[in-house]
Amino acid sequence: MCKRYSTNVKNGAVFCACADLNSLGYRYPVQVLQYARPQDALITEAIAYMEKHFQEPITVQELAGIVGLSPYYFSRLFRKYTNFSPHAYLIDLRITFARDLLASSQHPIEQVAERCGFNSIQHFIRCFRQHIGCSPPPGISEADSRTGGI
Repeated sequence: MCKRYSTNVKNGAVFCACADLNSLGYRYPVQVLQYARPQDALITEAIAYMEKHFQEPITVQELAGIVGLSPYYFSRLFRKYTNFSPHAYLIDLRITFARDLLASSQHPIEQVAERCGFNSIQHFIRCFRQHIGCSPPPGISEADSRTGGI
């Protein structure tokens, strides 16, 4: 495991959290099934990359290239170890960050979507609703943030 990431073993599973995000007050537990194979390090490396770069556009091809696997094999291996597809895991990271950001500030929803790596506000709202079960809180509107609430 990478030294930058804390790990805990509970009930035969490995939980790791990105130290960079922990310093910001965010904790993203990642359940990776424990296997005694070299693929553990590859999946952990991909997860670490996703946790560090989740605000940027990330493709399965990019992740597979980072760990040196074909996109198809990487996707199968990632799902086997985490029970999530790489895309679903990335969306979950983004929504978790968005939920924490919305709870701790009054940023406009457009800014939150952008900071979390979503290309459109509609996609952000749809994903938020699917993961959380309700629409994101409105916060303040983009126009109010420019005029100071007037």
